[in-house]
Amino acid sequence: MPYFITDQQGDCDGWATVKEEDGALLTIGCHAAKQDAVDHMIAVSLAEDMDPGGERDLSAPAAIVVDIDDTLIALNGDPIENVVAFVKEYTGAVLIVTARREARRDETIAQLDAIGVDYELLQMRSDRTPEVAYKAAVVKNLFANWNIELAIENNANVRAEYARIGITVLAPSGVDPQELPQMLKRAPAPPKDQITGSDANDPGSASGAGGDVKLGATTEKALRNKVSEHNDAMDAADRPAYTRTTFGQLAAVYRRGSGAYSSSHRPGISRAAWSMGRVNAFLYLLRTGAPENKNYVTDNDLLPAGHPKSTRTIDARQVDLSMPEYIIEAAARGLEYHAAGLSGDGVVERTIREARLMADGQVSEDKVVRASAWAARHLVDLEAEDNRDPDAEGFPGAGAVAFYLWGIDPLDPQPAMEWFARKSEQIQAEERSAFVVGEPRGANIDPMTTSVETRRITVNEFELRDLGEGDGMAFTGYAAVFNSESEPLPFIERIAPGAFANSLSSRNEIKMFVNHDTTRVLASKRAGTLRLSEDAHGLRVEADLPPTTDGKDLAILMRRGDVDSMSFGFSVPSGGDTWSPDGATRELREVRLHEVSIVTAFPAYTATTAGVRSLDNLAAATGADVSELDAAITKLEAGEILDDDAAMLIESVVQKLRADTTIGAEVQASLDMKRKQLDLLFSRV
Repeated sequence: MPYFITDQQGDCDGWATVKEEDGALLTIGCHAAKQDAVDHMIAVSLAEDMDPGGERDLSAPAAIVVDIDDTLIALNGDPIENVVAFVKEYTGAVLIVTARREARRDETIAQLDAIGVDYELLQMRSDRTPEVAYKAAVVKNLFANWNIELAIENNANVRAEYARIGITVLAPSGVDPQELPQMLKRAPAPPKDQITGSDANDPGSASGAGGDVKLGATTEKALRNKVSEHNDAMDAADRPAYTRTTFGQLAAVYRRGSGAYSSSHRPGISRAAWSMGRVNAFLYLLRTGAPENKNYVTDNDLLPAGHPKSTRTIDARQVDLSMPEYIIEAAARGLEYHAAGLSGDGVVERTIREARLMADGQVSEDKVVRASAWAARHLVDLEAEDNRDPDAEGFPGAGAVAFYLWGIDPLDPQPAMEWFARKSEQIQAEERSAFVVGEPRGANIDPMTTSVETRRITVNEFELRDLGEGDGMAFTGYAAVFNSESEPLPFIERIAPGAFANSLSSRNEIKMFVNHDTTRVLASKRAGTLRLSEDAHGLRVEADLPPTTDGKDLAILMRRGDVDSMSFGFSVPSGGDTWSPDGATRELREVRLHEVSIVTAFPAYTATTAGVRSLDNLAAATGADVSELDAAITKLEAGEILDDDAAMLIESVVQKLRADTTIGAEVQASLDMKRKQLDLLFSRV
C-alpha cells in the first residue's frame, strides 16, 4: 500500500509518515516539520517503486466507494444481497462510482431506489476514458473531501489500481457484514474519543431544530446536499409537508451524533461518519414515518410538527408557517386554472404538487424560501396586460396562473410576497445561527437566498454612452474576471474561464440590480436590456440603463468615479468547485448565475474596478496627451502591435508613475495600481 503523510495521527505530536494496511494507517515515522514527513514519504515510496500517496485528511467525513454492475446489481438486474446489506448497514457516506455512461442516469437512479440504497454521490462516465483510468481519477479527486475507508469493486484491474493509490478494496464476493466487526459492531469509545463538550459549541446548542450548532464547511455542504436531495424526493413522491427537512434540523441531529460518539461507537469509524449515520437515520424516519431501529426516539423532538412520531408542538416550531387564507385561496384558484389548461407549457409537475399542498394548508420551509426568491424574479411578468388586468382579453395568462400556483394573487401580490419574504428571512436567520465556519474550506459570504453567494469585483472600467432621445445610457463592464485572485475570504478564490457557460446558455431569467436590491431593477435578460457573455477576460455585461432615477444617478456617479464596483450573485452546483489540499484556494469551475449588480461596497476581487473610463488623472500626473494615451492603451489592451511612438509613450508613462510625495495617498494608490496594470500589459509587447 502507498505511503501518506498526516498531522492527525494519534501517536505523533506533529506530522506523521504513514502506510495504510488492512484499512488502518500505521505510523512509520514522526516529524516536527511537514516537509520532513514529505521527504520521508517520498524516500520510502521510491524504495518500494510506488507513487507517494500524498496528504490524508482523517477529519473528513468517512465514506465507502461502491461500483454498480456485478457489485451492487447483477447483470440480470437482481440485487447482490451481501453487498446491498453491507451498504445499508454502513453509517458513513456511500459514493457510487460506476463506468456506466451519463445517459443512463435516470435508469440507474431508478435501479438504486428499487434496491433501497441511499448514497451521497452518483458519479457516471461522461466520455470514453477507459474504466480503470476513469475510476482512479474520480477516486483521487474524492480524497479532497472524503476519508475513504473501503472500496467494493468487481473489476480486478480497478481493484488493483485502487489498492495502488491507497484504498482498502474488496471484491463483492468478499463482502460479509458478519466479518467486518470493525465497521459493524458497536463498542465503548476509547479514552481518546471520550470528549466532553466542544470548543465550538455551547452546551444545549443541539437542543432545537435551528440551535447554535457550529459545523465545518465540508460538513455543512454535505448536510445541505442531503436537505436538497431529500426534499426533492419527497416532492416527487407528493408526500406531506411534514416529511420535509431543513438544514437546522440536520445540523442539530449531526451535533447530537457527535456527542453520542464520545460515549460509544463502532470501532474503526470516525466521529464524522458516526454523526452522519445518525443524520441518515433521521431522514429515514422523516421519509417513512417510523424509525428503522425502534429504539431510535432521541431525535423525535426535532421532527416537524404533524409528523406521526414528532414530540414537537406547533408552539415549539422555530418559524410559524401557519398559512394565511389568501395564499391558500390563490393556490386553489391556480389549480383550477391549471385543470382548465391555462397554465401553459412552462409549469413543472413539482409546482403543481406543491400547490396542492398549499391549497390544503401545508407548506414546507424549503418552499417558502424558494417562493420568496421566485416572486422577486418573476414580478416583471405581471407587466403583461393579460397577467394583471382581469378585464383584459386572455386573462389569466400563463404568468398569472403561475403566480396563483405559487400562492400569490397576481391582482394583489404584495400581501403574499411580503409573507413569503418575512418567513424566508426568519428561516434563513435560523439557519445562519446554526452554521459557523469551522474549517479552512469555509467562507464568509453575503446571503441573498439559500445557498446563494455574492462576489464583488473592481477593475472594470465602465463604459457609458447615451442611447439618445431620453432612452437612458448604454453600459458595458465586467461582473467577473477570470483567473483573478480574490481578497482573502479567508481563502483565495479564482474563477475559471467557462464557469458561467451553462448559465448563459440556459433560458433562466437574469436581472441587473442596484446593490442586489430586487426592487431596483436596471435591466433584464428576458426583456433584452441585459446582455451577458463570456470572453477571454471574464463575464462581460452590456445593459441599457433606464432613464429612471436609479439609472440617471448611477450614470452620474460612475462618470465621477464615485461608484466603482460590480457584483454577481451565484450558487455552486455539485462538483462546480475544487479546493487545494490545504483548503487555502478555491476554484469556481461552474456556477449558476442568479443576478448581477452595480454596487458601492468593498470588492472581493481587486482585479476589477468599475469607474467610467477616463484617463484625465493619469494624463495629468504624467504630462501625457490624454487622447494619445487613450489610443495607445486601447491598442495595448486589445493585443494590437504598437508603433514606436505609442510604445515610447507607454514606457514613459510607466516610468513616471512612481511615488510622488506631493500628491495624496489615495491618488498615489490609484496611480500605483494603474502603473502595475500598465507594467503587465507592456510586458506583452
